[in-house]
Amino acid sequence: MNISDSAPKIFSYQFIVEPFHVDFTGHVNLSHICDYMLYAAESHAEILGCGLEELLTHNLSWFLTRAVIEIDKYPKAYEKGKVETWVEQTNRLFSIRNIDFFDEDNKRFGGARLMWALVDLTTHTPADLSTLEGLSQYSFPERKSAVAKPAKVPDISAAASQATPQKLYDVAYSDIDINQHFNSVKYIEKIVDMFSLDDYRTSQIERLEINYAAEAKFGATLALRKEVTQNPECWAVSMRDNTSAETICRARVSWKKRND
Repeated sequence: MNISDSAPKIFSYQFIVEPFHVDFTGHVNLSHICDYMLYAAESHAEILGCGLEELLTHNLSWFLTRAVIEIDKYPKAYEKGKVETWVEQTNRLFSIRNIDFFDEDNKRFGGARLMWALVDLTTHTPADLSTLEGLSQYSFPERKSAVAKPAKVPDISAAASQATPQKLYDVAYSDIDINQHFNSVKYIEKIVDMFSLDDYRTSQIERLEINYAAEAKFGATLALRKEVTQNPECWAVSMRDNTSAETICRARVSWKKRND
C-alpha cells in the first residue's frame, strides 16, 4: 500500500463546542474532546492514504492500543477551537500520533499522545506497519509534545479486582463501530461515568491514561471497578468482561480543582 507523497505533516481541524456536547457545568465533556481528536487523526490518515476506508479494502484496520489525554481547561458551549495532529514516529509494530488542542485565541489548552497498531482483520493479529510504504517520511519528531508517551497502566489491586463491580454495562448497538466492537471513545465514556456529579462540581479530569487490552463486543457485559491510588487525586479503573474476567482496558484518571 502506497502513502501519498504530497500530504501535510501537520493536519489542523477546526471545531465548535455544540450545546449538546457540554455537561451540567456548561463545559465540553472529555468524551467529545476525544471525538474531535479522533476525527482529526482519521482525517489526516485519509489524506496520507492510510485512512480506515482504504485500509478496509486490504482487510486491515487501525487499533488504538494506548492513549494519554491531558486537559488544562475545558471549553464552553459555542466556543471554537482547533486540533493539530502529526505522526511522531513509526516502527514495524506501532505508530505514535500526537495531538495539541488550542482555544479560539490560539492558546494551547491540552494535548494527547496515541499509540496505534495495524491489525489484520482476518487473523486479528498485528500487521507490519512497513507495508504502508512511505509512512515513515511523515514522521515529525522535531515537533515535541508536552505530553508524556503512553505507558503501561497498572491494574487495580487484587482485593479491588475481586470486589463486587461498581458498575455493569451491556454492550449495545449504539456502542459498536464499523469493526463491530466497542468504539474507542465508548471505553472513555464508561470510565468517566464511574465518578459522581459531586466529583465534577468541584474538580475536573486533568489527565486520563488508558490501555486498550481487548475488544468489547456486542452483547458482552462489562464489569467496571475503581480504586484510589496512593495519590488521592488519582484513581485506577478496570474494565473486564463479566463472564470471562478478561481485561478489556485499564485506566488511570487524575483530577485537579476546577479552574473556572
